[in-house]
Amino acid sequence: MQQILNVYCNEEKVVRASKENGNPVLYDCFSFKVIAGTEPLSGTLPDRVIRLDMEHNVRAVPVEIDGPEIEDIRRQLEYYKVQHELEVTRAKIGQMAGISLSNI
Repeated sequence: MQQILNVYCNEEKVVRASKENGNPVLYDCFSFKVIAGTEPLSGTLPDRVIRLDMEHNVRAVPVEIDGPEIEDIRRQLEYYKVQHELEVTRAKIGQMAGISLSNI
């Protein structure tokens, strides 16, 4: 894995044996790479990456949000959904009939 991560120039090749007959194959491994883990990176790799340090949750995060304060938002979203579906339906009918949306 360290060999693949050390490829940082375009057109730099990595030699790997093929599974079928064992003949060596050249691969161009230049690309963006994402690594996730809990252990620190080894060697000079930490100097050549953009790090995003993550932390574990320190409190429970609710999966479902419910209550009176959310009802207004829920109504607005439902209204938007119905309006959007109506606009999409009108546009489809207009396309089938050859009429523009503004005439419906």
